[in-house]
Amino acid sequence: MNWQDDTEKFCSELGISLESSEAKIKETGKYGHKYFSEGYLPMLYFTIAFFALKNVENILEIGTGYGEMAVFLSELIPSATIYTIDAPPGDRDYEKWAWRREKKYMDMHIENMKRANIIFIEKNSFFLPSMGLPKMFELIWIDGSHEFPVVAWDTMFAYNRLKEGGFIFMHDYVEGNEVSKTHSHAGDIIIEETGLLPSQKSNVEHKVAWIRRQQKKAT
Repeated sequence: MNWQDDTEKFCSELGISLESSEAKIKETGKYGHKYFSEGYLPMLYFTIAFFALKNVENILEIGTGYGEMAVFLSELIPSATIYTIDAPPGDRDYEKWAWRREKKYMDMHIENMKRANIIFIEKNSFFLPSMGLPKMFELIWIDGSHEFPVVAWDTMFAYNRLKEGGFIFMHDYVEGNEVSKTHSHAGDIIIEETGLLPSQKSNVEHKVAWIRRQQKKAT
């Protein structure tokens, strides 16, 4: 399958129109164009999830970077609160991963975090359980550290804070790469709801692992 076949299958399983999702992306302001100009597919998956969920109050992003995804989500779902987490300056993971350490990205980050429905928390994700976050989230985006054990504890926290029917998307699953593959090891062994989707129209090797928390059947 190519990226479009995979994406259309994902839409079909959820009963969501690909065309209506792309039309919704066009309505977003600052970064929605990246989907059409750069083929950045996670934006499409968030939009499909938005239609599938219908009511989103709280969104969690692990890995803020310069804030483009937080802004996209804030425009896609303006009624939701986006909690976005990134490591503080001086943190080992900040020095290794955070794009904000470059001035041009830091300036973009500062401007992007001014959105009224974005709450930025500058802390290592190891401390997620003690950050005073909402009890549950409808949508979670994991794009922080890609290495074990960080991605493992991020995934564990996210799954246990995900509402029934909610979605987790995890960036940069690389098949055959055991470091990045940690993204969905838990899903392979324990979490039955895990699937894979492309992350870029032009590069289907790097994938997005996704989980939709199953809804309990009425007894």
